Amino acid sequence: KAVVSTQSTGGENYDLLYNLGELWSEFMREIIPTLQLIFANIKHLNAKGDSVERITLEQFRDDVVLCTDIETVIQNIIQQNESVYEIPRSVIQMLLVLGNLANSDKTSENQRRICNLCSLVVKPYINPFEDAKTIQQY
Repeated sequence: KAVVSTQSTGGENYDLLYNLGELWSEFMREIIPTLQLIFANIKHLNAKGDSVERITLEQFRDDVVLCTDIETVIQNIIQQNESVYEIPRSVIQMLLVLGNLANSDKTSENQRRICNLCSLVVKPYINPFEDAKTIQQY
């Protein structure tokens, strides 16, 4: 089982990202399907337009991802001229999935933070000739 430290500096940058990526993979592979199975017959969730998956992903974003130093770690990687291509693909997938969650009033700040991280890690793939340091933050 992956353990995610809440603080990371220096050489721990990649450890935090690796552990978070491992946790994300297990979360998507094991936890979400289990919760969907357990709560499959609850009608009032679907009537409101909510789904177990969306609610669970929002909580994962707010209580796991954004409680780590992932923003600092990714910004440090870019500032130290390290390649964003070294960020685990599972972390990039995680940010893209979480960045596509439907926005609600209470989570708009957290959603903005995730979208900012998406822009940092995806931009080099879209335009590999642009220096990652020039990416404007929201």
